[in-house]
Amino acid sequence: MEFHVGKVLNSRIIESAHLFLDHMKREESRKVEVPNIEKFGLNVDRDWEFGVLNDVRVVGVDGSQINHLREFGIPFGAVQVAKVAVLHGKARFNVDYRCKWIGLNEDAGFERFKLEIQSLIEEIEMAGESYLFMDGSFVLSFTSQFRKELRDAYIESVNELLQSSEMNQTPVFGFIEGSYARDLTSDPFIHDALFLSTHLKRFEYTEPLKCERDISGYRSDVYFSYLKLNAFPVRIEFPGWMADDHSKFMEIAAAECLIGSTRNYPYILERAHRYAVISEKEREAIGLFLAAKTGKQISMKYLSKR
Repeated sequence: MEFHVGKVLNSRIIESAHLFLDHMKREESRKVEVPNIEKFGLNVDRDWEFGVLNDVRVVGVDGSQINHLREFGIPFGAVQVAKVAVLHGKARFNVDYRCKWIGLNEDAGFERFKLEIQSLIEEIEMAGESYLFMDGSFVLSFTSQFRKELRDAYIESVNELLQSSEMNQTPVFGFIEGSYARDLTSDPFIHDALFLSTHLKRFEYTEPLKCERDISGYRSDVYFSYLKLNAFPVRIEFPGWMADDHSKFMEIAAAECLIGSTRNYPYILERAHRYAVISEKEREAIGLFLAAKTGKQISMKYLSKR
């Protein structure tokens, strides 16, 4: 059976999965011309990462959310953000929380994103040198499908962060472990990290590259680099001013990844995620507590799923 993406097949999805897999393998094996990108290597030896990070303060921010609790008769949701700060080599560790309850007219995803950004800006405005990490991209291509007001709100939040970073000369990284961005190729099946996986050796990273995608509304340039610590390179984004001292910042980012549990994701973001997450048990407990205290009726649909 001839197969291509978008073709309607007379079968169930599970029966055609092998056709899609064969198609993906053929596409990924095609030769793709690698752009002329300069690359650099890290001189990593035993305990290198601990030397790089000694006496360095890093901050990670991550968030979680409870979507509107309609099944408990409560048309409200909430977002929660954890900001974790570590001074490496000095056994200094701190966790700071922010939360916000939101109504039906507010978008939970955006409110969480905004609270993460605000937490980073608060940190930037504090005295002292720090390196800040956020899980996610500064290039908000996914907002192109949003209504204009929501898209503008996302962009304004990123503008505030990038400009605050530059004004205070505080480095901030947007970290994407499984990036499918295609800034270096227009091929729909070959994303940047895929073809760079053979172009970069372990402990190599690319030069700083300016994002040329249509990101209208941004008041600062966004740059990115790919860093290979494992099979596939990770993508690291940063404001344009950081490109001038690129090697120093990439050393910090790489070292922070190498002390993480997978040696491919920043330790500080692992900790932030651990503290930020709202478990399913917590979510249910909050809903049941509020329903009981307010006399709201729990939906039959929810009860039938328990």
